[in-house]
Amino acid sequence: MDMFFQGDNSMPTSFSSDILPLFRPTDIACMKARGVSLGVSDWMRDPTAKFGFPDHGNARRVFSALSRGKMPPDGAWPPDKLAIYQQWMNEGSISRAIPARVLRAFACGIA
Repeated sequence: MDMFFQGDNSMPTSFSSDILPLFRPTDIACMKARGVSLGVSDWMRDPTAKFGFPDHGNARRVFSALSRGKMPPDGAWPPDKLAIYQQWMNEGSISRAIPARVLRAFACGIA
């Protein structure tokens, strides 16, 4: 297990504190050029059915690529990172809003 998940399910996972830190700046930049906004909470949490998924198509498409080892390009995520992402989707945290000020602080390196 890594530092992002300690097995304590008392606090739900969140995009800003649990998911966004899993992606490196190079991952975010690489995928942005391909129309995949890994670093944008609203894009990742979009509830729209897309890409053959019944809901939250963006997040589910990213998870599909991660779990098949297609992302990131330099090697598959370890099981603990995949488990955090899966937990985020399973808990329904995927739909919770993240304040824009929190995302700006993270992007600026403040958080």
